[in-house]
Amino acid sequence: MQNAYRGLLLIAVLLGGCGQKASQSFMELPSGRRVATVYAINTPAGDIACYSAPAHDAPLVTQLRNQQLVDLVSMQDGMVEHNGAYWLHVYPRIGHRLACYVNIQHLMPVS
Repeated sequence: MQNAYRGLLLIAVLLGGCGQKASQSFMELPSGRRVATVYAINTPAGDIACYSAPAHDAPLVTQLRNQQLVDLVSMQDGMVEHNGAYWLHVYPRIGHRLACYVNIQHLMPVS
C-alpha cells in the first residue's frame, strides 16, 4: 500500500508541469528517489495499446490486458512527454521481450 501511495504521489508530482508544451522531452528524477520498476495495467475498459514510440499514432507493438504486469526498461530514461501525454518505456511480461511505450494514465506502480 505504501509503495502504491509513493508511486501515485510521484506521478502527481511529475504531472504538475502538464501545461508546458514541448514536442518531446525526458524528465530526470532527483538522485536517491525510489522509482517503481514494475507496473500493472489499470484499465477496466478493455485492452490498452503499447506503441513503438511515445505517441498514439505510432505503430502498435501489442495490446495489454487489465492487471497485466510490465517492467520498466530503464530508470535512467524516465518519463517521456509527447503532445501533453506522459509515457513510460516498458517490457510487457509476455513470451518475447519487445519493449514498447504505454501512456502512464493506464499504469499503477506495483514495486
